[in-house]
Amino acid sequence: MNALPFVAIELKQTHHVLGVLSRDADSDGGGDIALLAPEFLTVRGRRVFASDVFPPSPPVEMQVPVSLLNAVVVKNSTVAQRRQVFSDPLNCVVADDGSAAPLASGAPVATVALTATGSVVPKFTITIPSNAGSQGLPFSVVIQQIDPPPDQPPFRCITEGKIDANQNQAVDVQITLVPGSNPTLNPIPKGVPVYVMAAVAGHALSLTRDPNP
Repeated sequence: MNALPFVAIELKQTHHVLGVLSRDADSDGGGDIALLAPEFLTVRGRRVFASDVFPPSPPVEMQVPVSLLNAVVVKNSTVAQRRQVFSDPLNCVVADDGSAAPLASGAPVATVALTATGSVVPKFTITIPSNAGSQGLPFSVVIQQIDPPPDQPPFRCITEGKIDANQNQAVDVQITLVPGSNPTLNPIPKGVPVYVMAAVAGHALSLTRDPNP
């Protein structure tokens, strides 16, 4: 038996779920991303309490532009899947059949290594534990400044690409301001701490802090 419909806000490129909304009162509504996130969706990582840290560090918090997002009315998930998606949305994906469900337990995670040149960081390498298969895998990487100066917004870079077939890395990927057919290259300042969101299709979403080499 399928669960009541709900809305999943997903990354277009990789179908990772970044947020969910109940649509119990309007089961066919809620599919307009422009109404749900007119400019950005704020995504927060899980808060982790370490026994030797007091107070605990605040979780990663990033703003993902609406241009990267879709709102999907999910109608084909089971009751158990719906419960799991609402309890841990960042560990879930939207499938081709319109359902949304958690990734398998222990799903591999991508890592991003920033590469400095002089006083800037123009590139990164993204790595997955095993190869990308015969079709390759799309990825999205969002880099956002952690602590901008007062009264200034944080800088943000968005890079989309693909780990090629039968490879486990995309090496020396140029950091861009926003994705597109002719994206603007946008190196970030060296030594400025950043949040990094790395999403590779079929892999667990990664939200990390990077001290920036």
